[in-house]
Amino acid sequence: MKSNGFEWSDALEFVDTPEEGIAVRALCQMNEGEVVAKMPKEACLTIKTSGACDIIENACLGGYLGLAVAI
Repeated sequence: MKSNGFEWSDALEFVDTPEEGIAVRALCQMNEGEVVAKMPKEACLTIKTSGACDIIENACLGGYLGLAVAI
């Protein structure tokens, strides 16, 4: 994630267990308004960043349906 420009607080722990699956946990009390993670816009999966962007837009799909096709 770091090589793609993601940043996150040291107060977070990433875990992957058979019981819980993949999760993010807070290691301490977090305060309202505290930035816990930053992610570059180009790293977000959206209709525009999808490899199927042209197909989705040509079919006039948007919102949740367009994103479902992107996934």
